[in-house]
Amino acid sequence: MQDESVDLIYNCHVLEHFKRRDVPRVLKEWHRVLRPGGVLRISVPDFAQICEVYRRFGKLDLVVGALFGRQDYLYNIHYNVFDFESLSRSLMDAGFVNVRRYDWRETE
Repeated sequence: MQDESVDLIYNCHVLEHFKRRDVPRVLKEWHRVLRPGGVLRISVPDFAQICEVYRRFGKLDLVVGALFGRQDYLYNIHYNVFDFESLSRSLMDAGFVNVRRYDWRETE
């Protein structure tokens, strides 16, 4: 793809499937192709929320899939986990600005 050629990148439960060492390269590539003022939407399992679910209910089965992927088919494995702070830092390191949390149940 050409530099600055897309207005929106939406990825829902994709980034956690990349190995940790590959995430900076992936984010830099998304930054390269996104037009200035474009929108990158990322949805990943939130480690803080996963921990809260475990703390609240004490059942490992409720969080294993979010942490490691369900592993019910070949590529359904999570190599990564994020919380808002770590993902924000990675995005800013890749050149993104105006990083903010959004509610996945709402759209613009």
